[in-house]
Amino acid sequence: MDWWTFSIFLYELLHGATPFKSSDNRVTLHNVVGQPLSFLEMLLASLVAQDLIQGLLVKDPKRRITYLKGVTKIKQHPFFEGINWALVRRITPPHVPDSINFSQFWSKEKKSAKSGLPGGNTRNKGNPNDLVYHDFEYF
Repeated sequence: MDWWTFSIFLYELLHGATPFKSSDNRVTLHNVVGQPLSFLEMLLASLVAQDLIQGLLVKDPKRRITYLKGVTKIKQHPFFEGINWALVRRITPPHVPDSINFSQFWSKEKKSAKSGLPGGNTRNKGNPNDLVYHDFEYF
């Protein structure tokens, strides 16, 4: 398991943004390598969740909470208190979202070479032979 990625994912779920984000990819990389982890001033995640994330986002892998005991240390963390790991695959989730028919967003129509997308939208200037995905945000 890639615990670094898991903790980034957990941070994003709880805060809605990546922990080292910047407007520039170079600065983001610098933040990952050279900046300490920080949480938003407004407490969006519990202190227990922050402790788990901090323990996993230690830059030196030998100092992360998973270094000696791996997943066992994660399962024992207070963030997961009350989880019966032996039965976790049988637990009914509290909410199951409705399924989405993604074909409604897909079209066999080709992008125009000039704009990237039909209708003059210039958000994606990719290969003009690519299929179009309507109502999809390209970034």
